Amino acid sequence: MSRVERRITFWKGREPATDYDAARSTMSGILRRGQGRDRVKNPPSIMFSSWARLVAEFLSYNIPYDAVLGWLHLNQSEFISGCDALIALGQALETEWGARPRRFPEFPNPPPHWDDMCAAVIQVATKTKQLRFQPLDVSSSELGAEDDDRLSMDVIAAAHDLRAAFATVNLCPVLVALGLIEGGHWSLAAEALQKRADVKALE
Repeated sequence: MSRVERRITFWKGREPATDYDAARSTMSGILRRGQGRDRVKNPPSIMFSSWARLVAEFLSYNIPYDAVLGWLHLNQSEFISGCDALIALGQALETEWGARPRRFPEFPNPPPHWDDMCAAVIQVATKTKQLRFQPLDVSSSELGAEDDDRLSMDVIAAAHDLRAAFATVNLCPVLVALGLIEGGHWSLAAEALQKRADVKALE
């Protein structure tokens, strides 16, 4: 059994329903206060079906995993957020140490909030060094030897007050699907995520 088959089974062929897409797509990219923190509503063009599978797969491979116990958060906030996202996506059940894969994943009803999934991806990606930022005044030619691995990563151009960044080839499609990258640079949606207290990497 492959890693994908062992870790996630995406609702056994059932794709995210279009009525959920419609519900999410009616939201505008503005902020509202929700559950004790700033909630970012997803922009109208970002649909649940366009990012759900990619987010689940990315998180499943980048959170520490044990063949018996499942995903381990190791008491680290980034991995806790990632485990919570897998649970919200119907892929896992909560455990004391993180999350364990559901034998038969459940379709999330209602689907998880877009901004929660964005936050989880950014936190896990930053923790695992798949997303790295650089000051605006530093060029690739000025990177030190310890930054050589960044030269093999895709560049996300600075935009909307967000710094330029480097992302792995595994992460970039996820960020694009979530609407955080447009035309090779950060989008307005990514800028809005700065309002969330748990997304420090974008500051």
